[in-house]
This record gives sequence, C-alpha cells and structure tokens, in this order.
Amino acid sequence: MQTQLFGLHITLFGVVVILAYEGGRGIGVFIGLVGLFTGILGSFRDSSKSEDKKNI
Repeated sequence: MQTQLFGLHITLFGVVVILAYEGGRGIGVFIGLVGLFTGILGSFRDSSKSEDKKNI
C-alpha cells in the first residue's frame, strides 16, 4: 500500500513539473511514468505479501 501511494506522489510531482515549467514537459512526463510504474509494481508486491500472511 505504501509503495502505491509513493508512486501516486511521484506521478503528481510529474504533473506539477509539467504545469510549472514551460520547458519541463519531457521530464515531467518521464517522472509521471516512473511514478506510474512504481505504483503498478507496488500493487503486485503488496498482494503477494498479503497472501503469504494468510497462509501462516
């Protein structure tokens, strides 16, 4: 869950960079994509850990 929220924060930071800087569109999109992938990977990791706890 925390990794998903961290990915969301990175994505929102990318949006802020896009809106704040006129020439920062490329880097803002890159930061947003990194945040998106972080959130997606975090969702897969959290689901596998919760299943391990249920089996104990």
